[in-house]
This record gives sequence, C-alpha cells and structure tokens, in this order.
Amino acid sequence: MTVRTTAARLLGASQSRRALSGRLALCAIAIVGLAYSALLSGLPVRQSLIEDSNHAQDVWHPAPGVLAGSQVIRPVTSDHFEALLKQADFDLQAVRAETAAVPRIYVRRLPVDLVEVDDTLRRKKLFFGAMLPLILMANEELRAERAHVEALRDRYPAVTRETGLAQLTDVDRRWLEAVHDRYETEAGDWQALLLRLDEIPVSLIMAQAIQESGWGTSRFARDGNALFGQRTWNPDEEGLVPDLRSEGQTYRVKSFPDLMAAVRSYMRNLNTHDAYQDLRAQRAKLRKQPANAPGRQLASSLTRYSEESAGYVKALRGLIRDNDLSALNRARLRPNHDLVASRGPADL
Repeated sequence: MTVRTTAARLLGASQSRRALSGRLALCAIAIVGLAYSALLSGLPVRQSLIEDSNHAQDVWHPAPGVLAGSQVIRPVTSDHFEALLKQADFDLQAVRAETAAVPRIYVRRLPVDLVEVDDTLRRKKLFFGAMLPLILMANEELRAERAHVEALRDRYPAVTRETGLAQLTDVDRRWLEAVHDRYETEAGDWQALLLRLDEIPVSLIMAQAIQESGWGTSRFARDGNALFGQRTWNPDEEGLVPDLRSEGQTYRVKSFPDLMAAVRSYMRNLNTHDAYQDLRAQRAKLRKQPANAPGRQLASSLTRYSEESAGYVKALRGLIRDNDLSALNRARLRPNHDLVASRGPADL
C-alpha cells in the first residue's frame, strides 16, 4: 500500500469497592498512576496466546490501573483470533446497538494471515475486534490523566505559567512536570495542557487506521504494527522503508512493538503536532457543544495529514459513513473494578 502521509506527521481492591459511588469511582480514575506511561510499550510478555493479567505472575501488566484486568492476546491466525473473540464474548453488532460493552482485550498484533481473508465482512470484524478495545483503553488513559490534571488545577488555583510548579508537593510536581513534557507545554499553563490532553473520537481513529493500513493488511501493519503511516527521520527509531519512496528521501514508516504503542503514538501526534492545532481547537469547542458526529467534523482538520489534502478528508468521511463508525463513538468498555482500587500518584 502507498503511505499517504506528509512531513506534517513528525514524531509522529477492597471488599467494598463494588459499592463505591460513581463519584468516588471517577475520583479514583482521576488519580490513576500514569506517570509510568513511557514504560508501557514493548516490555516482554510471555509467549502464550491468551493471558489474564490479573493472575498470571509472569505476564506483562499493560498499565497500572487503567489496563489492569485486560486479557493480553497474541493471535496467530485469523481462525484463532476469531475463536478468542468469541471466548471474550465480543459482539460488534450488540456494541453498535449499545446493548453490550466491549471486552477488555489487549491485542498485541494482528493475525499473520489477515491479508489472506477474502471475506470482507469477516476481515472487517477481525480488525474491529483488535482495534476497538485498544482505542477505548487508550482514550480511557487520556481521560484519567486529564481528570487528574484538572484535580491538580483545582487543588493549586494559584499556580500559573508565571509562578511555575513550586507550590506543588514533590510527588505532584514530578508527575505534572512529566505530563507537561510529554505534551510539550509550559509548566503551569493549565489551558494549553488541557487543550492537548484530550480524547480523540473513536470513529476518527478507526477511519484513519483503516485508510492508512488497508484494514490491517498493509506491509507496514503486518511487519511493523504501523497502522497510521507515521513517518520518522530518526535513525535511532525502528522503521520500514517504503517500496515507492522517492530517490533522495530518507524517511521510513515508523514501526512499533505492538498495536497499542502505535495507537498511543498516533494520539500523541494529533495532540501535540503544530499541524493539528485546528483539530484541537475544534475539539475544545465540541466539548462545549456536543456533536453527533465529532469524527466527521474533526476530519476536516486533517488536510495536512496526507498529500491528498481535501481528498484525504473526503476518504475519511466516506469510511466513517459507509462503515457506520460514528456508532462506535458511543461504545463503552466493560467495567474494570481494578480502576477504583488503583493507586494514584499521591500514593506512590
């Protein structure tokens, strides 16, 4: 497949926990310890095919709190993955109808033979089965991190860009400094940070993953877990050389240790790169005026994501429409009671 990107995509617990009120649960989510997010990608995981990260002692726990309790899946073939989805009770039709939630399954890579699946509907279902839980969990991470930033803002109302973070406790300051650094904002600039630290509509992420990876069948998706065509010019980063790269070009398509790493990298790209300032501004407005189709609306801000410019936006909107991806914006993960028992930064 041809990579349709431009240089704009640079860098690219307790017995009573079930009785906690919704407000307490939300507060618990807000203090999830995401300070270790840099460690979440590429750590070794046992070579079993389906693992319960609650119980297996030698299994990589994908993340503290937010991803605890998810099943780590490394499917071999499409038939095997289909069986695992059935075992996890993943029902895409029921999810669309809002009568079922999405299981917390952490799929590390796509089946090796996905490209050989001739049945279009079956191939799409497998792709949705791999991607939808990851997208929802990645957005859950962003939502939890944003909630904690908002809690710190309310706890330290005198903190501004001019005062810096000296008023914060050591633990709060270290955590917030790491978040500011990750989102490339000045310490104490709450507004700038919250403008970047926000979710991305499921429909938009899914549409771009489909467009850029050909429903997960491209060489970059198969060999490098590269779903979004992000380019890298950094020789220290892993990447794949496109077959049709022009003479004199040195970029490669950035590759990742697993699918979630690709999703996180894509989200950070949209949330930090200067090319997508308009997307972030539109998203902030949609927070005040909820839209029925935020993915379709925000797609208009992605003309710089591809050399096809307006044609790329049209393609994304077509994918969202033809595959009813907007319905997935309402998809929800199954409850994770580990969330309300998770330790936050103040407890570390």
